[in-house]
Amino acid sequence: MKDASGSILAGAASMSATDVTMSCANVTGFASGEIVKTKKVDDTGFIVEYMLVTGSLRYSGAGSPYSESIRLADMGSNDPDGLAGEVYVGRGYGQVNQVSSSLATVDTEIPTTGTYGTQADIILDFGVKSVVTQSILKIDNERFKVVSASSGIGTTGNNQTIRVMRDFLHTDPAVHTAGTAVWNVDTDAEFLFGLVSSAQTYNAGQVVVSTGKFDAAKDLSSGYILMNANPNDISTPYMDIVERT
Repeated sequence: MKDASGSILAGAASMSATDVTMSCANVTGFASGEIVKTKKVDDTGFIVEYMLVTGSLRYSGAGSPYSESIRLADMGSNDPDGLAGEVYVGRGYGQVNQVSSSLATVDTEIPTTGTYGTQADIILDFGVKSVVTQSILKIDNERFKVVSASSGIGTTGNNQTIRVMRDFLHTDPAVHTAGTAVWNVDTDAEFLFGLVSSAQTYNAGQVVVSTGKFDAAKDLSSGYILMNANPNDISTPYMDIVERT
């Protein structure tokens, strides 16, 4: 918040990656529990951060530690309606750090296939872990979709045969030697991993948008439309209509 001379009376012109207080020109539209979104662009593409709003304060509002200094200052045309203030947020909301976990090892070498989209039986050593039908596995750079694993209730132990769809999601079939690690992929977490980043630094002029909010007492909700087309992401292109519930 600046006066007519440009002197800062309250707030800050930048925000570090650890700051939980954000200075905004209009804080009246934010509600506690709302999730807001920021987007930056760098040399590698878009960087997105979600933040959870925990509260807000108008600089000129009753009880504000800045209200008296603002009242006495020459504000000129700055903040004529008294909407500027601080928004308090939780940083890096919904951040995803892990999209897969070690599940098993290859028991018997898996040969490559001559065609794409074929089903095959593979033998894996699970130990005490297990796999279920519809799981997505990753061995080296190839992905497999489990189409049969003990009638879908889970296969555990060593030397277990499961049926899979090869080269799932347009990955290339390849030879996988015995002892190679098998990973279980959480596709929901993987989807979010391409959207949500860690906390970033921001400067004056950064746009902050709401992703919608839900009022349980009034049974009212809002949301947003998300469009994404990333040549490096096998899940795109897509358009999602998201409603907070």
